Amino acid sequence: MTTYRIEFGKVGDTSPVPPITLPFDEINEFCRAVEGHAIPHLRPVLTEMGRPELADCLFHMNGDRSMGQFLWLNLAEEKGAQFCPARLTAVANTAYCTGDRCTDCTPADECCEATCGCCPRVDEHDHCRLAPGAEDDSQYCDQHGEGSLNGRSPEAELRYQLLRDA
Repeated sequence: MTTYRIEFGKVGDTSPVPPITLPFDEINEFCRAVEGHAIPHLRPVLTEMGRPELADCLFHMNGDRSMGQFLWLNLAEEKGAQFCPARLTAVANTAYCTGDRCTDCTPADECCEATCGCCPRVDEHDHCRLAPGAEDDSQYCDQHGEGSLNGRSPEAELRYQLLRDA
């Protein structure tokens, strides 16, 4: 399984769709997930542009999965449109956490990456408490066991710091 980060281009003068990272198992499932993420962001922009029908679209990507776009087709009137280009980048499937209870984490899981730092996948109303681990570079989380931390993305680090400072 490969995981892709999808970054979306402009529609009109705006870039309404935030990036997303998704696992790729099967092409139709992947494209539906991209559509499910993007269309709610595209619909208001397309409506404002006077083209609400374009929101009834599909996501299409090239053969090497490096770029994609949205397609709108009206077969009866022999019309079509391509819009909102997207760049797809394969990302490494590096586990964020090496804790002994984190082996079930997958990139597709919802993940705020802003909890104790030992494991980002905690129920939103739970809290983690860290303690020094058995080894010098490890930490113990009361929910996730003992483990060492891998680096966080800059975005995740910012969210983590916001929670720590709260």
